[in-house]
Amino acid sequence: MSDPRNPRSHEDTDRGRRGEDYVRRRDDLEECSENDWCDLVNPRTNTKHEVKVAAPDRRFRIWEDNHRSMVASDAGNVAWYQFLVVTMNGNVVEERKVKPSTVTTIVNERGGWNESGHVRGSRQHKIPVGDLF
Repeated sequence: MSDPRNPRSHEDTDRGRRGEDYVRRRDDLEECSENDWCDLVNPRTNTKHEVKVAAPDRRFRIWEDNHRSMVASDAGNVAWYQFLVVTMNGNVVEERKVKPSTVTTIVNERGGWNESGHVRGSRQHKIPVGDLF
């Protein structure tokens, strides 16, 4: 949902949706309508995918509550984060597929979870693009 006080909010939301569409079409996935903690699901294997998109000079936002669900889903080896670096004109310039346990390690090495200023009520961690690529 766009925040009228933050003009970049709408831009980030659109970039995220385009990134999800890109992965969904390319990998023949479906929207993850059964859960609000993942973006896409493979209907053949039930593998969950959380797509994170950032501009080259920005950060990927990871929500702690979603991450806990991704880790739990991955206990059956069925979850992936897909990090996309997308330019302002919508081109995917880098992509990395990462297991939730790797994201846990990255978050812990970077100091753990932080309070968010969002009304969401979950802690977050922002990973700079350069820390993944």
